[in-house]
Amino acid sequence: MSQIIDTHVHLDFSDFEPDLHRILGDSKLCGVGKFLIPGASLKTLQNAYDLASNHAEIYFAVGIHPCDIDEILPLKDSKDSIESKDNKEFIESKVREDSKNFIESKNRDDFIESKTHGNSKIHHITESINKDSIKLHILELFKPFIESKKCVAVGECGLDFYRLDSLDSTQIKAIKAMQIAIFKAQIEIALEYNLPLILHVRDSKENDEATTNIVTILQEYYKFNNLRGVFHCFNANPKLLAFSDRFYYGIGGILTFKNAQNLVEILPKIPENRILLETDAPFLAPIPHRGKRNEPKYLVHVAEKISQILNITQEKVCEITSQNAEKLFSM
Repeated sequence: MSQIIDTHVHLDFSDFEPDLHRILGDSKLCGVGKFLIPGASLKTLQNAYDLASNHAEIYFAVGIHPCDIDEILPLKDSKDSIESKDNKEFIESKVREDSKNFIESKNRDDFIESKTHGNSKIHHITESINKDSIKLHILELFKPFIESKKCVAVGECGLDFYRLDSLDSTQIKAIKAMQIAIFKAQIEIALEYNLPLILHVRDSKENDEATTNIVTILQEYYKFNNLRGVFHCFNANPKLLAFSDRFYYGIGGILTFKNAQNLVEILPKIPENRILLETDAPFLAPIPHRGKRNEPKYLVHVAEKISQILNITQEKVCEITSQNAEKLFSM
């Protein structure tokens, strides 16, 4: 069977620290030969860099997850706080904070909810948002890592409007505005370094506003020919298929879930040369391992499900998706 590439796996999380050697070995036995660690948080970026530096088969990306905007924006009631000389010290203190709740959470929804409600504290500085200033701060933090040959993307970045309904309108408006500003800043960094984007797009339960905003923002930057990337954990929204000339679609364990009918139905509409395999481990383990810690070796179940839906062999799925990953990420 062709080598499988896991294009989205959080090997930098402490969940994998005790048995990483075993995980990599098991993955290899199951045909998974390369791994891409997305940049989800500044707190684990150094670990991702170290893993990629010490393992030929591991690559990494730099990025700020939309639920981690508090790592960039200081929680201060000041219009000048974004540009303050104290901002660097603030960010560094955030990076040093205990990240136990972040990296030990096995439940993706619980993790997102905790991060979202934490960000509700920052609504006071909405007026001080300055994308260019934010971009400089992010770039300063990325600098030690982004020029590494093992850094192959920017992200995961994007918009996450899930579970904002419990916040008041002012908080919601502030969080959305900050997510958009930080997302645009990372798009521009990706363009400057000619790197693909790993996009995180998650809508609220009520509407697809996050997806709609993503569409508008990507259209704004589509004039740049090197804009490209992947919709991580593709949300099955047909609006995103309009970008299949430059973007790929990450398919993971959700495809095997009973409630994934929308994803099952839209999968055949994705060009085969635009499909990527991903786990999002330790989250979203596929059937029959749902509820357990996800691992790269479980990608075989996702590949099998794709082969059934597209009526092609599992070998072909692995071959196509690996070629796609190597093309997008230059792995």
